[in-house]
This record gives sequence, structure tokens and C-alpha cells, in this order.
Amino acid sequence: MSRLDSSNELLVLTDVIYRFGGVNAVNGISITIKCGEAVALLGPNGAGKTTLLNLISGLLIPTAGQITFKNVPMDQCSVHRRARMGMRRTFQRPRNFPTLTAMDNLLIGNVQKRMMWWQVVFGRRDELYLAMQARFTSQYGRDIEDRFPLQLAHGDQRRLEVLSCLSSEPVLLLLDEPGAGLNSDEKSELADLLRAARRSYPISYLVVDHDLSFIEMICDRSVVMNSGTMVVESDIAPPASAGAVSAAGGHEVDAC
Repeated sequence: MSRLDSSNELLVLTDVIYRFGGVNAVNGISITIKCGEAVALLGPNGAGKTTLLNLISGLLIPTAGQITFKNVPMDQCSVHRRARMGMRRTFQRPRNFPTLTAMDNLLIGNVQKRMMWWQVVFGRRDELYLAMQARFTSQYGRDIEDRFPLQLAHGDQRRLEVLSCLSSEPVLLLLDEPGAGLNSDEKSELADLLRAARRSYPISYLVVDHDLSFIEMICDRSVVMNSGTMVVESDIAPPASAGAVSAAGGHEVDAC
């Protein structure tokens, strides 16, 4: 996939360290992500990938180093402020609102851009709802907007979480193993959704996943971590040479 032509630095990590129990779970990571760029974060289990996403999204505070988002240092920046600045993330297990319908989960993503939370919870039904309904049904191809998340199949729960994030048009989306538990068709559908968003506007992705074929569908380049450190950074390799990227850290990156 060709990356968008942009030299703007959206996210910059400089010598980021996170120490936990005397161990450096993240040890001196420096990464730059440009506007409109999709970057894969690869490595074996325990490499520090999810910890790094937690540091970027504000769930953890770095022990040392600096994280800058949209040219603003994140040292004292809360999770909700990062969200208002256009940062979103998903988790290894879908985290939708279980007591809201699928459609209201999608609408809640628009709270910070167009609506107040109570307008969603107490049933605002206007042109925004109709627009979101059209987007939702076009993605799912069937009428399930009134069902609750736990009534949906795992693949639909995952796609709902991603759609809810995308509905607010973030500039940076952190995806933690979005393909986990999905079959090949569901992964292709999710990749189509993420590619469509990039065609609409210059959104950036940082994607953690173990399936290299899925990564190749959505990312421009990869960063490989091992034991908390960055081992290698390169453009996404074609399928025939993907094993070389996987082996760069001395550990095989298993494909799901």
C-alpha cells in the first residue's frame, strides 16, 4: 500500500522508557509516525507492544523519555484530553458499551465532535442518526443496529469497536491485535474498513498484530520490538520475504 504524501510528524516518541518492578518493559523506544501513515508494531509476546500503546494513550506514564502528539508534549496530558485531540484506541478484547445498542455505540463516537453524551443515551434521532445508520448498514450489510454488543458475533463486536472509533474521525488510531479471533474473511472486511478510512482523510494507524498477511493489507512500514527495545524498522516486506522481518529480533513472529 502506498503511503500518503505528508512530511508532518503526528506522533513522536523519543527514548521512551517504562520501568515495572525493576524491569524495563519499554527500553529507549524512539518512533515517529507521520500524518496519514500506517505503522505495524511487531514482535513476540512480552516484547512490550501493548505497554507501548498504553504509554501513548495515557493509561501508563513513561518513566523517562518524551511522547509528543500533534507537537504537544504528553507529559501532563490526560487520556480524555488525548481523545479530544484526536487519538483513539482499541483493545485486545472489544470494549463496546454493553448496555447500549450497536447503533448507539456508533453514535457515542460522535460525542466529542457533534453531540453531547445525553443526546445519545436519551435517544436523539435526527439527521445524524440517519447518517450513522446508513454508514453502519453499509458496513454490516444487515440490520443489526438495535442489537446489543454481546448479542453480536466476535467479528461484529470487533468491527463495531473500530467503527465507533472511526466515527469521530480521529487523526491517530491505535489498534491492539484487531485481527485476533477473526477468520480470514472477517480480517479482509476489517482491512477494507481501515483502508476506506485512509482514503477519506489522512488518519494514521499504529497496529499491533501477529498476522503478517493482515498487516500487509493495511500498513506501510513496520517496527519490530523484542524485550522492550526496538530491533529493526523497515517498509512492509512482500509476503515472500516477511520471514526476514520476523526473524530480525531473533524470534519468530507467529502468524495467527
